[in-house]
Amino acid sequence: YEGDSEMEWTLPSSLVPVPPLPAPSVFRSFRLGENMMNFTINGRTFDGRRADATVGLNTVEEWEFDNPTDMDHPIHVHTNAFQ
Repeated sequence: YEGDSEMEWTLPSSLVPVPPLPAPSVFRSFRLGENMMNFTINGRTFDGRRADATVGLNTVEEWEFDNPTDMDHPIHVHTNAFQ
């Protein structure tokens, strides 16, 4: 965007309705950490080529993340829809 740094935005009066998910059938816990300046998930050093969880088609899971460290850990899911 070029020009003035101020833009006007028109926000919608309501959001698109999202139907609630059924109760989860699987619960997973992920503990974040760091080891020698490397981030870890459940004690394993991060590796972008590895999948730490595989979810079945049409399965609802509840994921819990615990971060006892002083470092922020951005977490996001690729490809699949989530709520």
